[in-house]
Amino acid sequence: GVVAGLQEAHGAATRIGVVWLDAHADFNTPETTYSGILAGMPVAILAGLAGPIWRGSAGLQATLPTDRICIVGPREIDEKEGALLRSTDVRLIPDTELGDTGYVRRSIGHLAGAVDLIALHVDLDVLDPSLVPSASTPSANGMTLTEASALLAMVLETGKVATLTLAGLNPGAGARGKRSLDSTVKLIDRAIGAWSQAQAAST
Repeated sequence: GVVAGLQEAHGAATRIGVVWLDAHADFNTPETTYSGILAGMPVAILAGLAGPIWRGSAGLQATLPTDRICIVGPREIDEKEGALLRSTDVRLIPDTELGDTGYVRRSIGHLAGAVDLIALHVDLDVLDPSLVPSASTPSANGMTLTEASALLAMVLETGKVATLTLAGLNPGAGARGKRSLDSTVKLIDRAIGAWSQAQAAST
């Protein structure tokens, strides 16, 4: 729906890219999924590999070429999902490659150079479960707030980010929800703070 909104606002011909931070690649289709969960399919749907009815309902005017998609931080990828990813031009930066900051920056820069706008999306399960204990799809050994905020700032620094969306926040789960909410606010504050500092340093 967010990408559809960007297309409506800026035109279907606008080169929109997606940077997707998630513990999961969300690149399954009804043919590859083991769980059948729709939440594991949105990136494949954006790419036109599944869900024509869902795309139509969302108002998506054009699918995204896979070379305009960058998935960052996944640490749980299904076997068939991985095979599908390898058959596309999606730039995949799994959690095992995040330590190579130069590579990550070049990858983000390459995408930014090829698009007009970026839709930046964060599924909060990319963070360690200790930070978002109310997440519905927790995944062990996730990012720290420092790591995730640095990644967000890196994408924001491209100057191409049109939207920043967050998913997976469940603030209504008592103390676990409060901790998840606190972590989310800190993540946004740190990312915007780091981005603002970079902007000031460049002027």
